[in-house]
Amino acid sequence: MKEQTDRENFRKNKSLSPKEKAEIKNNIYKNLQLPAASGRIRFFPGGRNGWVLRTVAAAVLFILIGTPVYFWLRPTDRNIRNTVNTYAGLMEVRTGGGEMKKITLNDGTVITLNANSILRYNNNFQEGAAREVELEGNAFFSVKKDRLHALFVVHARSLNVTVLGTELNVNARSAAAEVELASGKVKVEERGNKANTVYLQPGEKIKLDTLQNTFLRTKMNLQLYEAWTRGQWNFRQNTLEEITGLIREFYGVEILFQTEKSKKLRINAVLPVTNLQNIVSVIEQTLQINIQINDNQLIVK
Repeated sequence: MKEQTDRENFRKNKSLSPKEKAEIKNNIYKNLQLPAASGRIRFFPGGRNGWVLRTVAAAVLFILIGTPVYFWLRPTDRNIRNTVNTYAGLMEVRTGGGEMKKITLNDGTVITLNANSILRYNNNFQEGAAREVELEGNAFFSVKKDRLHALFVVHARSLNVTVLGTELNVNARSAAAEVELASGKVKVEERGNKANTVYLQPGEKIKLDTLQNTFLRTKMNLQLYEAWTRGQWNFRQNTLEEITGLIREFYGVEILFQTEKSKKLRINAVLPVTNLQNIVSVIEQTLQINIQINDNQLIVK
């Protein structure tokens, strides 16, 4: 009861008499099982009593400092949510230069997102509705058949790509988007112009001609487009201009040719997509040319 009275007086922050201060001090020492002190209080005396006081002081200091720091640093629900970007209610995944990410949707579809690309998607597809994703950049899709969601649609800049169970590569780094079909079947239409629609067969590639608003259909290099998902490029008689185009997109570097003749050089090689310097070295040795890396530029001499 006496301790409760002392604590109440302390909380009220009243001016205490010397006698009251002495009683409070003696009660504190009594609770700590220490002998009553006389005169001035030594906060950290030696011996066993000093060890107890230092321990108590350290514990109090830890609580006073550690508690607010913990609540400031701990991963709250808000911070956890912020580790996954959202865009207009959609999940968003981004990659930087030289970076690839693999995303598995809840329907089993696997998407390999190439460097310098953005994928947006809703991971809770509604039953009976089309599965839709948005792509800026380049990605390889391995779409799983789903009886609850018949259609899978990739919105890639100016194109809507509708697929069934299939594997395809979509390049939407510019308005002149491209689609390469590895297996299955896809329908590609220009956004806002359903009359401009084409169907792709395996091994075919289409590119939108933004000037004529028509699709250009060619054969695709299947090995080239499948290999990058395994961290390598498989070149078969590809021109140096084509190869440096991939390097520009993947690593975000500028390519400068000092001669037009160099663009037409062709190469057969399997290059690991892991290190820009290694790729440049292989190209230099294979084609017997010199390529200079200058900050964010590749200068082909």
